[in-house]
Amino acid sequence: MKLYPECRQCILQQAQRSPQRFTDDPALRAKILADAQQLVSDFPADGMPPELGGQFHRMMSRHLGLSDPYVREKERANNAMLRLLPALRDRVLSSEDPIATATRFCIAANMIDFGAPGGLRDTAPLQGLLEDSLNATVRGFQSDPVSAFAAQCAQAQRILYICDNAGEIVADRLLVEQLPRGRVTVAVRSAPVLNDALLADAQLVGMPEVATVMTTGCAEPGVPLHRASDAFLRVFHAADLIIAKGQGNFETLDEAAAPIWFLLCVKCDVVAARLSCNIGDMVLAHASQLPPG
Repeated sequence: MKLYPECRQCILQQAQRSPQRFTDDPALRAKILADAQQLVSDFPADGMPPELGGQFHRMMSRHLGLSDPYVREKERANNAMLRLLPALRDRVLSSEDPIATATRFCIAANMIDFGAPGGLRDTAPLQGLLEDSLNATVRGFQSDPVSAFAAQCAQAQRILYICDNAGEIVADRLLVEQLPRGRVTVAVRSAPVLNDALLADAQLVGMPEVATVMTTGCAEPGVPLHRASDAFLRVFHAADLIIAKGQGNFETLDEAAAPIWFLLCVKCDVVAARLSCNIGDMVLAHASQLPPG
């Protein structure tokens, strides 16, 4: 997805808001904001929004002297979702269509996001949010995207599942459990950025028990393919079904010529306009049916 003026403004808003979580030093906050302003000004017009976001958060981390500023928040999100996992699994296994039910939980859990303006930063509302997802409208570009997605998942031979955030990775595991065993590779970020899931998060939630786990080879909050590792690209191009979770993965893969299903909650006006929907909508859309960018 191309970079819009609103994307630059979003990073500047993060530069004002995010440092307040980690430092009370006004001089340090001012330095981070000033460097963000320069970064936003210099960033090329043909870059992708998550690339700009990745550059900002790496810069902020350097100034703070923290390799993973959001590690505590990620732990809280993982633990909150793990407490809900047994009940969610019961709901999935007792439902008429376990893949469809797990898919709804997965999309709803994508609201856990510390970067996007419409993201959920407090895990307290999670249980209600997940329950509501069972009856919520899922937007797509066909009459019943959930059933179409579930049918393709059941038939796929090589599935690549690209995770987004910590916390929601618990719901990702729940969906992976319903997919054909031995056919799924799960990919997480290679280095800390925002609250995106890493190998440690995948291990914590037991993902290696149900899938092969690897990294994307890049540290952006998305997957710009020109930055991904050769190992990831081999799996990406060999997959006959790719599940891409979240806005960042959508923003970097929406123009990729690949069999991708995008699962996300819409959290900003730019993505809402791109998908012809509203902030807060649950979206399940196949790449082949996206409107022109």
